[in-house]
Amino acid sequence: MVTARNYPWEALFPPAPTGLEVLIARKRGHPFLALPTERKLALRSLSLYPGQTWLARLGKRTLAGLLRSGLPVPLERAMLPMAEDDPFIRFLNSLESGPISALTILAGNPFVPGRRFILLTFDRNGAPGHIFKIGTDPEAIRLIRAEQNVLETIGGDIPSVIGLHSVYEAPGRHGLAFRYLGGSPPETDDPEGVGRTLSRWNTNQPPKPLASLPAWRRLMDTLARRTNSATAIPFLSTLGRHEVTPVLFHGDFVPWNIRKTGGGEWVALDWERGELTGIPGWDWFHYVIQTEVLVAKAPPSRVCARLETLLSLPTFQRYARETGIRGVERPLIYAYLKYCVRVWRPEEGIAQRVRQVAALWKERCQDTAGDGNKD
Repeated sequence: MVTARNYPWEALFPPAPTGLEVLIARKRGHPFLALPTERKLALRSLSLYPGQTWLARLGKRTLAGLLRSGLPVPLERAMLPMAEDDPFIRFLNSLESGPISALTILAGNPFVPGRRFILLTFDRNGAPGHIFKIGTDPEAIRLIRAEQNVLETIGGDIPSVIGLHSVYEAPGRHGLAFRYLGGSPPETDDPEGVGRTLSRWNTNQPPKPLASLPAWRRLMDTLARRTNSATAIPFLSTLGRHEVTPVLFHGDFVPWNIRKTGGGEWVALDWERGELTGIPGWDWFHYVIQTEVLVAKAPPSRVCARLETLLSLPTFQRYARETGIRGVERPLIYAYLKYCVRVWRPEEGIAQRVRQVAALWKERCQDTAGDGNKD
């Protein structure tokens, strides 16, 4: 009897007489990637792992080199049980209209709530077929359902948004399937690509005050609860009266959540934070700030310099005019930084770096954004 022992995804695969052999890659001692043993399929599977830091990119390139060369690959081997009568296995097989020939699994971060698993299925000819995201704990299921709701509401009518193929539901499990997308994450410094994508998400709705948008209301409510006073309100109330064109808001628009296809098209994945009536500019600010903070580990002064460069770019200025944020870009960045820390509440190490950026950025827009509060 084949069992999937001591791996984070083992609850997905009940014991079975047969299974698929995989190679296990570890990060900091934790299994995070299961690859097909066939080298060609394992190479294709590496596209599932974005690998943003220099160390991750180096490890990915090294593994790819070993797979191409035919040299031994120093990874442990394991079996994924394939119980044909299990509903989950039947669903995976249905994606490819027959038994899958291979399977790749990318396990999410084990140290944050809502860990999810990303699976890549292969058809009987060894071609990548579908991407499948599944959650098994309450927070992961909540996030999966939130993404499903956004994508079903969008309905596949907006460019650069991944289309939902099908949904899997079972007690204690919830999953979403998507057709496989080739390509790789875009470069971190590609303002033309960012601008082209975000301009497509301009809803062209009549202008609305920022204060009427859901994200802005969440920010105000969170700050009011934290301060228990009106000291945070004057600056934000003034900015909240500014009218903008609502946009489709991704919420985590960063290179590792995007695929650039062979034709140069950008397609955004992972829509659990998405909103149909969002604040313009925030996705662009997030793209710049998060890649600098998380990937480059840049000091606050460099992050602020990158933001100043962004604001001077013709492609951003055009976007700012189209969406109505021209003239309020700097205080809007400050509001985004507060939202990042107070509403999204990232892990403390990241939150501390974002607070430092906010403190320095506040000095650059003190005349319009000063609210007298500490971050």
